[in-house]
Amino acid sequence: MEYKKKLDDLLERVLEKKYLKLWKTLDSVLPQCMHLPVSSTGKYHKTKDGRIPTISEHTYNMVAAASKIIRMFGCQIKSDRASAILLAIALHDRVKYGHVEPLREHTDNAHDQNMANILEKNKERIQKILGEENYQILEEGIRFHSGRWSTDIRNNGSEFFNKRPETIFIHVLDMLDTSNLLCVE
Repeated sequence: MEYKKKLDDLLERVLEKKYLKLWKTLDSVLPQCMHLPVSSTGKYHKTKDGRIPTISEHTYNMVAAASKIIRMFGCQIKSDRASAILLAIALHDRVKYGHVEPLREHTDNAHDQNMANILEKNKERIQKILGEENYQILEEGIRFHSGRWSTDIRNNGSEFFNKRPETIFIHVLDMLDTSNLLCVE
């Protein structure tokens, strides 16, 4: 089964309805890049056999792993908090090749900032649906998912460790999958 389908099926099982609806809406209006390699240069994200996964495979791995340990935040699957964290993971690389057509040839280093800015432009509407706290988990988790290398980070990256635990969690999962250390099947 193609990983985008696997990801969509997994999100159906783990997201609360309003978060799933937001995923489907954003997924339908953003340029389609989930089938592209998660690393355009081949320098990062190599699997054991040297293959570069697609963005959908990488995202699926992160959502699957997170959904199994989300209880560490004192919440259950399909709760608002869990859904905010899982949706942030689902969206974290969603504009990795750009947020407008035509797509870029190579990945955009500012994709973290660009996706968070899309949410920020729609903050009022999204907050009405998710609430302020869950919007903040979503937006910050995406904006700073690259950790100390995030586009909007300052002070040589040291400020990253003052972020929400959910944000650090998303970054750690991203680093683990980038290093081929997540085993989800």
